[in-house]
Amino acid sequence: MSAHPTDPSRLADAIDAALARLAASLRGLDDVDACSRAADRTRRQVVVRLASRLDAAARALAGRGVAGGAAVGGTGGGGKDDASDPAPDRDGIEGASREAAALADGDGGALAAAIEVLRRRVAEGVQHALAIGTGGCGSGSEALVDELDALLARVELGHVSLDAGYDLADLPATSLVACARVSRAFERLRPSVALGGGIRPSARRERGIRWPRGRRST
Repeated sequence: MSAHPTDPSRLADAIDAALARLAASLRGLDDVDACSRAADRTRRQVVVRLASRLDAAARALAGRGVAGGAAVGGTGGGGKDDASDPAPDRDGIEGASREAAALADGDGGALAAAIEVLRRRVAEGVQHALAIGTGGCGSGSEALVDELDALLARVELGHVSLDAGYDLADLPATSLVACARVSRAFERLRPSVALGGGIRPSARRERGIRWPRGRRST
């Protein structure tokens, strides 16, 4: 397979811009508990789920190259930046209780503020990953691109699912490419999913490769 054409730094900028757009949309929402386009989920539930993924991604990116996978200082909310932190807060946002409370009970402005906090943490994590030049399994930059592709697609599709005036037609080119790659990867892996095999949604993995027990995708 040919090398991925996307620069990780460009993807990092795209993720940051996507989160800024999401925060702007949330500030303008009058009813954050209205139904979303996602089946059986309110807008708040969509944001809470996305926030939990962002938190996990920030921790994973910031933990690259650190013994035991612990996150580097300054990336965790509330001063908790050790991978041995206790269980996540009620909304799954580790070490960020104020953000978790805002997500659970706040209005659009509060949700936007929580996303801005996570936006900064993700940016710090990405910069750390870029600086040390590792991307997990496989070729460093290519594996990192896979992860950033997936994260960008998750943010954009979560934003679209809010039904807040942001649609697929509004996605920038970089976001469209990321969503297309993730979609193609899923289609290749769909037969294995149907058979009950646990797999990681990476664009570079071949069909049928199982994701090891006990591992979680970010």
